[in-house]
Amino acid sequence: MKKPRQSAAEKDRPNMEIKQMEAFCMTAEKKSFSEAARALYLTQPTVSSHIKSLEQELGVTLFKRTHKQVILTPEGARLYPYLRRIVDLKEEALQEMNAPLPVTITVGASTIPSGYLLPGVLSSYREDHPDVFFHVRQSDSAAVETLVEDGLVDFGIIGRACADPQLISEPLCTDYLVLALPPTQRFRQIAKSMTPDDILRSEPVIMREPGSGTLKAFDTYLSERDIDPDSLHVCARNNDLEAIRRMITGGMGVSVLSGLSVRDMAQRGQLITMKLENAGARTFYLIRSAKTQCPARTMIFIDYLKAALQEL
Repeated sequence: MKKPRQSAAEKDRPNMEIKQMEAFCMTAEKKSFSEAARALYLTQPTVSSHIKSLEQELGVTLFKRTHKQVILTPEGARLYPYLRRIVDLKEEALQEMNAPLPVTITVGASTIPSGYLLPGVLSSYREDHPDVFFHVRQSDSAAVETLVEDGLVDFGIIGRACADPQLISEPLCTDYLVLALPPTQRFRQIAKSMTPDDILRSEPVIMREPGSGTLKAFDTYLSERDIDPDSLHVCARNNDLEAIRRMITGGMGVSVLSGLSVRDMAQRGQLITMKLENAGARTFYLIRSAKTQCPARTMIFIDYLKAALQEL
């Protein structure tokens, strides 16, 4: 393919080079060829040569030389702000290209880890690592396993160990079932005078929907205590943890929930919790692909996550 012909005007247009521009700007600012050369790590003859070439291409004199310093001519003063902007843009471009790229860590998490384990840890980690961006994908445990297997997330956090040989699972933290009560004076007295089993038998109960890991653990607890689930006064079923928390604080009833999911509200006095004895601990697991190694920055965060959750 033939190159388009240059017009006569294009052929005569000055061909300024960035090194000429840098030499011109530095000389204008230092008012000295030798000082400009020192600042640019060049020899004085090289700076003088760049300035001379630029003057020849433009057909103007850019500096007036005196025995003490060099100063801009009117033509040089007109040219200076334009070339200074070009040199500055060049420096900005180099800084941008040399700057480290933001690090993205992708995490797959089931409901409780996503909503109640990760937020505080992510916030505290970013205080010291503002270049790290997190993408959390919430789903059920089976879907999170698939995300890890397919390489769509760096790692996952779920409420069960994996039997899949393609995945590595390791215990991350332990959760316990608690009975959550409205934060009223009446329930404060009840919590002091009645056992959790008696409260469950006598008060309206808000239940999770079938399929919930918490509900399965609660069913096991009821079976071990010889409490018939049909004997409970169930006033509502909901699979939205935030909705259940609001129902409890609103005085609608009591509910058996993950201790981690109501830990913050209990600390603020927004509801009352009673630990269910012998309810069985629930372990959350960190899962990773057995086929691929996590990036180094992801492994650094995983170590931070483990240490942070050990303090819960």
